[in-house]
Amino acid sequence: MRAFALRGLAWQLGASGRVDDAVARASESVEIYQALRERCPGLWKRDIAEALSILGVHHAARQEWDESVDRHTEALNRHYDALEREYREAVRPQHALALGRLAEAHLGRARARPAESRQ
Repeated sequence: MRAFALRGLAWQLGASGRVDDAVARASESVEIYQALRERCPGLWKRDIAEALSILGVHHAARQEWDESVDRHTEALNRHYDALEREYREAVRPQHALALGRLAEAHLGRARARPAESRQ
């Protein structure tokens, strides 16, 4: 319950402009979910994926593009892809949203680089 509450709080903090607090709460949520997953490997995939995606969004808000890309990539590669195979339609909207967020993070990273190195 704590991880779920922290994940929701992170989203709300980010929406209210308190991005540093949002990153801290989202990071804590991810850590709790990962500890839960270690104890019960078959569970928590969807929750970890959502927490990682939220963390990636807040890193993007701070223009920490590498961290944002890394968190979204982890959410997709380790969790959403497996969930999509397992649940099909039930996960498709979240999977698509995570892919969109990853694309936005890559675009942000590209825009942040000097013009001559964008190639």
